[in-house]
Amino acid sequence: MINTDGNIVALNLHLHEREEYEARFITCPECGGHGECAFEEPVVDYVNGGYLKEVIDTCERCGGCGEIEAPHTGARQARARHNQSTHWRNT
Repeated sequence: MINTDGNIVALNLHLHEREEYEARFITCPECGGHGECAFEEPVVDYVNGGYLKEVIDTCERCGGCGEIEAPHTGARQARARHNQSTHWRNT
């Protein structure tokens, strides 16, 4: 917990910065936030023609952390500007 010594402005700023940071990341759509995905790996079998074996490995898109940086869209940027203007009016 952050020590603000009763400084409400500092607390509001900290909370605003934390919300901005958390808004930059979304759950990885590839692994659903688990950090691991099931992949199909081909196995050579000259007699039967081969097959695909399911392998669970680290998600390539998020690197195993379960979150990726959110794409910057116009709506997201507009919402961030609105939140920022609201924040400064309330402090």
